[in-house]
Amino acid sequence: MSDRQLQREHGPDRAAVLRARARELARPVADEERGDDQCEVVEFVVARQRLSVETMQVREVCRLQELTPVPCTPSFVCGVVNVRGQILTVLDLRRLLDLPDSGLIDRQHVVIVRAGGVELGLLADGTPLVRRIRTADIQPPLPTLAGGVSAYLRGVTADGLALLDTARLATDPRLAVHQEVTTSARSSKTTGDSTS
Repeated sequence: MSDRQLQREHGPDRAAVLRARARELARPVADEERGDDQCEVVEFVVARQRLSVETMQVREVCRLQELTPVPCTPSFVCGVVNVRGQILTVLDLRRLLDLPDSGLIDRQHVVIVRAGGVELGLLADGTPLVRRIRTADIQPPLPTLAGGVSAYLRGVTADGLALLDTARLATDPRLAVHQEVTTSARSSKTTGDSTS
């Protein structure tokens, strides 16, 4: 459309705005804006600690429904949930990472992650959100972080967002339960003389 047609249809001021927008849209996208040095993460909170997982490792985020406890599991295993026919283990990172208990929590969401052929759910306080972070801003985790967090991190950003190492999390030997539950029928019987 020519300048004359734009001015005739939209007026001189609006035509100038439209031309400026067209120039901006036609501008080549810089590498920085393309996201070549950025990664997209799902950010969530656990015990006031801001954690994140790369979106390519997240299957989905869903509301927590019908959590079934499993006996003889570590305290950080909350239980299992059925997500469209698939049974998934749900972890409480607050207990696994030895984070301090915080005040009010809203544990209504589960972030389902995949790593090393394993899928598991991570309990989240509040509603997780998706954001982009610059990979250059990710620094190695400090060993002085609260609890055992640093062992499970790939890094931390300057604003305090911790990026979880899901492969390390999924291969934690504490997740494997090697305990058998046995009930002895003999111990439940009472013995004694009966009189007739």
